Amino acid sequence: TISGTPYDGRVTIKQVTIYPPAGVTNPKTGLLFTNSFSTVYRVGMPPIFAGYDIDAPWEMAPGVWTIQLWIGDQKFAEQSFNLVSKEDDAQDSSRP
Repeated sequence: TISGTPYDGRVTIKQVTIYPPAGVTNPKTGLLFTNSFSTVYRVGMPPIFAGYDIDAPWEMAPGVWTIQLWIGDQKFAEQSFNLVSKEDDAQDSSRP
């Protein structure tokens, strides 16, 4: 929940998605490296979703992804995760 005053105030939160260094190749449009969008939220609103929906197989780029949330020029949240392909996961689990 975003807290502050006035209770029905608005705040613009920009989400920045940083793809793995190789980028994500969209077969229709080419190579993508970052994706950002801005949305206005009400103060006092229930928790918001921040993340990335992987909707197509070509979006499953293995490597470190980072999601950042910004208000103005101030970063207030960042989370990184490592996306592992099924093939890489199977190889890792077969090692002693």
